[in-house]
Amino acid sequence: VTAKVTAVCGGAVNSPALLLRSGLDAEGRVGRRTWLHPVVVMMALFDEPVNAWSGAPQSVYSHQFIERGEGKVGFFLEVPPVHPMLAATVATGVGGPLQELLGQLPNVNAMIAISVDGLLRHETGGTVRLRDSGYGRHSVQYDFVPEQWEAFRTAYREMARVQLAAGAKKVVSLHLEPVVLESEKDLAKLDAAPYERLKLRVVSAHLMGGCTMGKDPKTSVVDPRFRFHTLDNLFVVDGSTFPTSLGVNPQLTIFGLARWGAQHVAAAV
Repeated sequence: VTAKVTAVCGGAVNSPALLLRSGLDAEGRVGRRTWLHPVVVMMALFDEPVNAWSGAPQSVYSHQFIERGEGKVGFFLEVPPVHPMLAATVATGVGGPLQELLGQLPNVNAMIAISVDGLLRHETGGTVRLRDSGYGRHSVQYDFVPEQWEAFRTAYREMARVQLAAGAKKVVSLHLEPVVLESEKDLAKLDAAPYERLKLRVVSAHLMGGCTMGKDPKTSVVDPRFRFHTLDNLFVVDGSTFPTSLGVNPQLTIFGLARWGAQHVAAAV
């Protein structure tokens, strides 16, 4: 098949990986500046049923902490759905403790703090690269900066305060050794807990970047019309073109980019 125009729409991991497997690395820029919206989670147990798997998901949120001042990583709070698969996947612990949590699931609430990465000058984000196995498989490398660990610590305190104020009888962090709080007097326990690799569960559902959009071909992968800088008939139209992550969930922005990008692809045919 010989295509007159090609649009790559594989997302923040698979679009860079496809380009790399095709020998297109834009002088090393493809796969770099990948953003993940790193997320920390706090679980809470209530006396009354919450049934967090039903109803409209994530209908409660707060942007109070999105701008925390110069040099600090902002975050926004959401209340996600909690159904068995998510709870079992995200929760720390195995065996008895995990079984106990799932048995209490109707009374469990979760809060998440989504940190906005890519706004600090020294942040490099993650990198999508091909493995050396020869099978074209890829990997993602992402290292946290100290400001992100500070944001996780602050977010944990704020989420615990909200859940305790809402009447939670117990709040539990997702550290390797979970921190348990029963009142605001216990908040100091969160400050004493470790915030480092392999000691704290950090998750993500929002993958962005890796094929950064920009006018300068020396610092970006695609131009403002989604066209690959060095190939006139190749476009990348998805969340991989974000230069940083967003201060909101990226779904609607990606919808808008897709609609706008489709016009440029169509015009090139």
